[in-house]
Amino acid sequence: MHTKQYQEENRSFRPASLKPEIHSARRGVRSPFLPVLGLLLGALCLAAAVPASAQSATVTLSVSQNPILEGCSATLFATLSSPLQNDVRIQVVNTEITAEFEDFNQVKHIEIARGQTTGQRLLGTLRDLDTDNETFRLSVRGEETIEEVVDGVTVTRTVNWLPEGVTKGDPSSVLVTIWDWWDGVSNSNADDCTRSITTTPTVTLSLSPASIAEADDPATTGVEEHRTTVTASLDVASSAQTAVTVSVDPDSPATNSDYSISANKVLTIAAGATASTGAVTITAADNDIDAADKTVKVKGAATNTAGVTGPADVTLTIADDDTRGVTVSPNSLTVDEGSSAT
Repeated sequence: MHTKQYQEENRSFRPASLKPEIHSARRGVRSPFLPVLGLLLGALCLAAAVPASAQSATVTLSVSQNPILEGCSATLFATLSSPLQNDVRIQVVNTEITAEFEDFNQVKHIEIARGQTTGQRLLGTLRDLDTDNETFRLSVRGEETIEEVVDGVTVTRTVNWLPEGVTKGDPSSVLVTIWDWWDGVSNSNADDCTRSITTTPTVTLSLSPASIAEADDPATTGVEEHRTTVTASLDVASSAQTAVTVSVDPDSPATNSDYSISANKVLTIAAGATASTGAVTITAADNDIDAADKTVKVKGAATNTAGVTGPADVTLTIADDDTRGVTVSPNSLTVDEGSSAT
C-alpha cells in the first residue's frame, strides 16, 4: 500500500523525457516542439528590435565642445559608419602636445554596443595655475609595429588594435584645446562652463634681432649682425595648418635697395603646434653713404582653412655704420718734393 501511494503521489513529477509524448491539443498535453518554437519566435522578435547590422564599418572621433574651458568637461564620441553585429571596443591613444598628463583625464577606450553606432566617454580637464592654453590629441588606435626580443632575436610584428571589420575613418583623431580659465580681464565667470570662448588663433611675428647693421662684423664668429630671422607663432593651436607669407615694406627714406629678403618667404605652423618652421631672413645692404638709421615694416599674410587672425606689422631697424667726413690714413704722411702720395 505504501508503494502504491508513493507511485500515485509522484506520478505528476515524472521527468519530461519519460512522459508519454501525446500530441493532442484537445487533451492539453504539451508538445516537445513548443519550447523550440518559442526560442525561434524570441529570436525573430530580437532581430526585429535590433537594426540591421553590417559586417564592416569605419570609426571616427569627435568632441562635443572644443575648446574646453579649463576645469570643465566635454564628451568624446566614437561613431561607426554602420552598426555592427557585435559589441566593439575602440582603443584610444592620448598624446600630450602642450598639455601635461594630469591636465585631462586619459580616455583609454570607448565601448559601442551591437546594433548601435555611437559610444561616448566623459572628457574632463583640471584647473591649474598655468596661464597658457594647452592642447592634446586623441586618436583611434589602429595598426602598430611592435618589436620583441625572442630567444635573443629582435622580431618585428604588426598589431591591429581595431576590432575585426573596423577601419579608421576621417577624422580618426581630434586636437583638443584646454582654454585657460583666466580670461585676461577678470575671473568672475571662471566657473561658467557655458561662457563664450573666442577660438580663432592669432598670428604674431617676431624678429631676432630687431635691429641689424648694414654690414657684418668680421671680428665676430657665429653672429651675423647684418641679418635678422623672422618667425611666427599662434596664441593657441589650430586644428589646421597655418601658412604665413612674409613681406617687407620700407619706411621712407628707406627703399627696397636697403635690404633683401630670402628666397623662401613662407613660414608654416603645423596643425596642433604654435611655433613656425621654415626660415625667412632679411639682410641689410651695405653702402658708403652716411645717413640716419632706417626702418622697414615686416608684414605677414596668414591663411588657415579653420580660420586665423593675421599678424600685426613689426618694425626692423637698419643701423647705419658710415661716418660723415674725411678720413686720412695713415696718421702721418711723408711726401718727397716733386712726388705724390695717396
